[in-house]
Amino acid sequence: MMNYASINIIKFFFYSFPFIVFLRSAAVNLYSLILVLLFLFLLKKKKIFFQRSDIYILIFFLLIPLVTYFNSNIYKEDFNLFFLKSILYIRFFFVYLLIKSIVRLKIISIKIFSKICLASIVFLSLDLLVQSIFEKTSIDFIAQYIFGTDKPILYHPINNVSNSVFVDERIASSHIQKFFLFSLLYYIFYKDKFFTFFIIITFLGTFLGLQRMPYIIMMLYFLLLLFFSKFSKKIFLSLILLVIIKIFFIENHKTLNSNFIKTKNQFLETTQDFLMKGKNEIAIKSDKNLDKYLDIYEYSIYLINKKFFFGSGLKSFNVNCINANYKVCPTHSHHIYFEILSTIGFVGFLFFFIFLYSTLNNFIRSHNLLNFNSYKCIIFLFIILELIPIRSYGSIFSTTTATYFWFLLSLSISLINQKKLLDISNDLKTIFFKLIKKFNITKYY
Repeated sequence: MMNYASINIIKFFFYSFPFIVFLRSAAVNLYSLILVLLFLFLLKKKKIFFQRSDIYILIFFLLIPLVTYFNSNIYKEDFNLFFLKSILYIRFFFVYLLIKSIVRLKIISIKIFSKICLASIVFLSLDLLVQSIFEKTSIDFIAQYIFGTDKPILYHPINNVSNSVFVDERIASSHIQKFFLFSLLYYIFYKDKFFTFFIIITFLGTFLGLQRMPYIIMMLYFLLLLFFSKFSKKIFLSLILLVIIKIFFIENHKTLNSNFIKTKNQFLETTQDFLMKGKNEIAIKSDKNLDKYLDIYEYSIYLINKKFFFGSGLKSFNVNCINANYKVCPTHSHHIYFEILSTIGFVGFLFFFIFLYSTLNNFIRSHNLLNFNSYKCIIFLFIILELIPIRSYGSIFSTTTATYFWFLLSLSISLINQKKLLDISNDLKTIFFKLIKKFNITKYY
């Protein structure tokens, strides 16, 4: 039996996740370590749930150090470092089991989590808007007021792109996109008149972060909600207001307008490259330069074909690219399935696919998947658009992206397989009122 202090500690670290990821990679590493410690605590209390389908994802994780070990030759003198990282990556399996178990134990409330997600992305979106207009974050304004300094603390734009609290990492749009549907659950559970404001500000935030794929995914969210949810009228009104904002505000603001044009041009350029691309192998390109997504994908396919069944090990894309003396070598393949295939091959990919199938199959068979008035279908939509094969993706073998990925995937799978809505609080107040109702105490007053 867990005491209230233990439950509240678990709640605190669970609910803090949408804001914890605002911090630097070292802090996120520490957070993942804390989650592992919480896993060990629940394991000691025999509160960890392990199902048959979890065997598939366990094999997926165990293959990573195993394949890395048998490909030691490509890492050369850095093998020990990469092998250690491949072993430590197994911590995300413990994170997966932890999140799954606390959902099963009904320790957390999805209603509370939706409020925190909402606060997280509204703050980030507003901060991106402030940063784009004034070239200072809200934190810079606070620091200026308190310390009297004019030098920005967090504003370090990359190519005139605002990153808000993420400073020099272009993941602000991704953060908004990942937590958008969890925030939308707030409006499923509660009626609120600020829904139109929420849609407008999150869409602007996604746009201002200047990441193409989150922007496209958000558009897909809006279109699906427009036709298959109770929010259709408000979504339609929000889109009209966004067009008005685009015409009268963005086009008259130099920085915002240049960012909008840049995003549009990048999207058109990528589309044109895709349609006009030849079939020459990237391995024999004369310029030896990997600087566009299609080049990266071609090189990924080339590496996958070299070791199709078992892959080349952790972060082998970057290592192989450097060994091949390419001028520009991305750290990863920018595609979740290409990265899995190049790391642990078709065998690892197969176990990942079987895991997804075994955990989602019952839900798919028993639900109308286009009923976006259901919180479970909203969450299922998140899973589908996170794992859709045609999108680019960050490296799920890096700390920050892996924490996002495994935390939210585990939470999503657990919620849609939960038989009852999670709205159970384990605090004294809830228990007190349950006792009153059970024993009909009020009749004595």
